[in-house]
Formats: sequence, C-alpha cells, structure tokens
Amino acid sequence: QLYMYSYEHLPSFEKYVPCLGVAHMEELFFLFPTPDLLEKYSKEERGMSKIMRDMWASFIIHGDPSTDNITWPLYNNTSYPYLVINLGMSSASQFRQPMCSFWDTHNVTPLDSNLTYG
Repeated sequence: QLYMYSYEHLPSFEKYVPCLGVAHMEELFFLFPTPDLLEKYSKEERGMSKIMRDMWASFIIHGDPSTDNITWPLYNNTSYPYLVINLGMSSASQFRQPMCSFWDTHNVTPLDSNLTYG
C-alpha cells in the first residue's frame, strides 16, 4: 500500500521567504521534535506535530496512517490522492497535475529506457 503527502507548513519560528515554499525535509522538525524546538512551536504547531506523530505511528503499527480524526487516502493511479499536511490537514488529488501535464504533452520520459546503471 502506498500513501502520499505534501508537507506545506512554514514554521512560525523560522524566517522564510514564503514564495519559495517549504524546504525539503522540513516536516522532520515536527515528526522528531526536540525539547528546544517544542518551546518554539505555536499551540497549533504542537497540535500538528502530535497529529503527524500519531499518523506515522499508526502506519508503523497498522499499515494505515489514518487516525480517528484524519483519513489519509490510499494512493491510486487514477486520481492520485494525497494528504496535505499543514495546520489544517486535508485530502487532495492530482498532485501538481499542471506541471506533470506539461511534460506529458512534450513526450518526455523520466529516464531513457536504453540507459543502464551500475
């Protein structure tokens, strides 16, 4: 089973340029909080961090990251559903579809099938 997410929360305690979006691996600060980071979190961020840790634990224990309050959709190749992780969690579909469609219309494949590696 496959589950997909898009982490989209800009931490309140960091100085970011919002137009650049969230940095790669930024969610790890909320999945594995340290005591000094917990002090910097807003009340809402502490709640989001707890929900994220509950979802990851549910996935490890049950194979499904959904919790009593959050339903994380199972990924499929038709609607491409995913969970948007932010202060308010939500489900969405067609992740970055306009960008993917651009490459589809130009017949670009991710890798040349004639290439070998290793």
